Amino acid sequence: MSRGVQYCVTLSVPWSSDFEVKIHYDSNHDGYASDWECVGSGTNGTGQAEYVYSTAHHTGRYHIEAYSYSGRGNYTIRVKRNY
Repeated sequence: MSRGVQYCVTLSVPWSSDFEVKIHYDSNHDGYASDWECVGSGTNGTGQAEYVYSTAHHTGRYHIEAYSYSGRGNYTIRVKRNY
């Protein structure tokens, strides 16, 4: 991601599942996800898509984490740069 640019991360989920999404920044540039700083998250309810808007404060490596809070199934992640 590039510094100063706003991004929208969308997580589309199955109607009967509750998934969550987080955006992490590799603040110490070591590549180890356990040390990354959370810069945005979405926690909508069951069957609802998650939308996370985040402006990158630094140019660098970001990680998008998606996980099931409840339920299971296929999901889709989209990252869009907002102009």
